[in-house]
Parts: sequence; structure tokens; C-alpha cells
Amino acid sequence: MTHKDIDKLMKPYWDEKFNDSYIGDFCGKGEGWSDDWYGIIMKRPDGSEKLIVGHESGDDNNMWFYDGSMFDGGEKLFNLGIGEFNRTMVRYINKKYNLEVKSVL
Repeated sequence: MTHKDIDKLMKPYWDEKFNDSYIGDFCGKGEGWSDDWYGIIMKRPDGSEKLIVGHESGDDNNMWFYDGSMFDGGEKLFNLGIGEFNRTMVRYINKKYNLEVKSVL
């Protein structure tokens, strides 16, 4: 299966996971983190925000981190290895948000 085929198959999954999300700055201190972050944020039902994929502000190495609880089991759902699952996420994020993310962990 080609990357194009995998991306087409996974698009509805990604669309659901990233529904109503946006790019922005995230105050990590509000979540108990020591740093502020930049990335893809979604609103929770209670109105608070949750960073679902991002990196520490000021870190320009293009390595992003994702919320494991949000995407847990996704690779198994599509019978993919975690590396391919992550690369598919990168392609989706780059296309949807017009970014140049190199990798997600």
C-alpha cells in the first residue's frame, strides 16, 4: 500500500481527531507544565483548551509531540506500525495546517 493509499484511508480518522482544532500558543503552566507550547489546540467541552500536538515554544527543531491518550490504539486500528502511523499524522498535519513538521513522537 502506498503512502497516498494509507493517507486516503486514514483521512476520516484524522478529520475526526482534529475536528475543531486550530494552531496557536498554549500556556503549559495552566496544565502543570514548566513551558509554554505551540501547536494544534482543541477546545474541551468545558471550554478549556487541550494541546493535542505541539512543541515547546522557541524550539525550532520541527520535532513535535502528540497527546498519547488522544491517539492511543490508532496504529492498531489501521494495522500500522507506530512509525508509519506517526508519519501519516505528519503528512495530515502539514497538509491541513500548511506546516512543515518533520516528525511527531
